[in-house]
Amino acid sequence: MISETRRFALSNVLMLVSLGMLVFTFTVTHGTDCARAAGGSCAVGDTEVFGNDINVGGDLEFEGTSVDDFETKITATNPTADRTITLPDANGTVALVSVGALGVDAGGTGVTTLAANGLLVGDGTNSVNVTAAGNAGEVLTSNGAGSDPTFQSAGGTAYIDQWRYTGTATGDQVPITSWEQNDTNGFSAVGTAMSESSGVFTFPATGVWRVSFSFMVNTNGDVEEAAQGFIQTTTDYATGPTWEDFSRCTLSMAQAWSFQASCMAEAVFNVEDVTSEKVRFTGTSIDGGNGLSDSTLYNRTAVVFQWIGNP
Repeated sequence: MISETRRFALSNVLMLVSLGMLVFTFTVTHGTDCARAAGGSCAVGDTEVFGNDINVGGDLEFEGTSVDDFETKITATNPTADRTITLPDANGTVALVSVGALGVDAGGTGVTTLAANGLLVGDGTNSVNVTAAGNAGEVLTSNGAGSDPTFQSAGGTAYIDQWRYTGTATGDQVPITSWEQNDTNGFSAVGTAMSESSGVFTFPATGVWRVSFSFMVNTNGDVEEAAQGFIQTTTDYATGPTWEDFSRCTLSMAQAWSFQASCMAEAVFNVEDVTSEKVRFTGTSIDGGNGLSDSTLYNRTAVVFQWIGNP
């Protein structure tokens, strides 16, 4: 039989052991930051600090600032090997990758697919553009502010092209339309050709260009005193355009004979932006029934474009 004294001492020992186990269980399981009882749960807004690894067999759920039916859950896909996700020692917001394209403002491209072998070109907050893949030996070349760069021939760059008038109109022509690229046997443009729409010509590349304009008029029996051919350029085609006379030639025929007369105008134009800087041609002060001399077989009223180089 245990005496009362021994029974009291043993009870005290058992109580101390129980308290020790309780404190150990509370510290390991819950830490010391939540003001709660062992086996309870933290109140909303409490902070819990864990000094070691936490093994979670399911999901992590966050209640938020108020107790309600809505929580934020973090779920991990069942791993097939040990994985480590490291959060950096920095302030910021974790970006979420949704199904579809990740926007530029979140560090993405704004598109879900990209053309093979192209280069990405930024466009502010808009989705990125992709340049077309170049050919062997070409280099990426600037086309001026406001235009995406393109692949162009490296070294020995050369462009030359020729167009001629094929219309039948009489009187003034502002601008001259009805152009065709020279298609006579033996002609060949060098490099990318010029393009034309409603009498306005677009250059295929930036740089210094020589423009030659052969202005020919059929008199048709009328006196032609001061017909003028102009090379006109603009630097604000996208927002204007404002056309300016760059070069002019004038022809004069005092006799009312039926024949042709011509003059030549030339210009050297520094093209820095192929979208905004363009060229056109006009014929003014053409008397009576006189008109531009035309042909689809050879050059009468005609223009030549030659790339000279970069300034």
